[in-house]
Amino acid sequence: MSDSGSELRSRRALLTGGIGGLAALIAGAVLRPLPAEAAAGGSVILGAINSSDAALTRVTSTSGTSTLSVVNDTTGNALRADSWQGPAVNAYSHYSTAALAEARSADQISVHGLKVNGTGPAVKGENKFSTNGYAAVYGVTNGTGPAVYGEGTAQGNGTSGVARGTGSGVYGQSDNGRGGRFSGKKAQLKLDPSGAATHPASGDAGDIFLDKSKRLWLCKGGTSWVRLDL
Repeated sequence: MSDSGSELRSRRALLTGGIGGLAALIAGAVLRPLPAEAAAGGSVILGAINSSDAALTRVTSTSGTSTLSVVNDTTGNALRADSWQGPAVNAYSHYSTAALAEARSADQISVHGLKVNGTGPAVKGENKFSTNGYAAVYGVTNGTGPAVYGEGTAQGNGTSGVARGTGSGVYGQSDNGRGGRFSGKKAQLKLDPSGAATHPASGDAGDIFLDKSKRLWLCKGGTSWVRLDL
């Protein structure tokens, strides 16, 4: 056998072995299990923990329905948001409702605020626009129940209202019924005596005032007051 023939067979064997090694490398890369965690710049891996580190992950679309839909077909949460310091969810809308929660099953709650420890309210509505005359929390109902309902199961009040300015602590109005209705086991209504010795110098017609000496006064308007407990 000539030297040239032996050299040709050696080259072919080397090429065949190289191709086989390359194929094995590609197969290993394809069949190798994906890492359990995706980092910033990588793809989102389903069923694993994904981390974008300090980078923002943003999803945008021109869909007329939803940009992102998350569905859970069992009893777990469809979406869970955790935050150590800032808000867990920040909802912002330019021209519509920032957040909409809908419960379609009977007797289910659309929005539930839960506090299991610490202080502070479970649900807080805040209106920072000084010329906005709407309520910070607004309830509307077309049924027979109240638009806003408060229930205290221990020592707390069912509903409390505090005005830090000149407005009323609690305001009630009815277009066709009574502006306020009260019932209670100890009394239907209680007025805390004022620390003042007598009624204010002036008031609005209809003001009722209980002074330090437990005398009850009715204002007829301006400086005109009449005593009711005689």
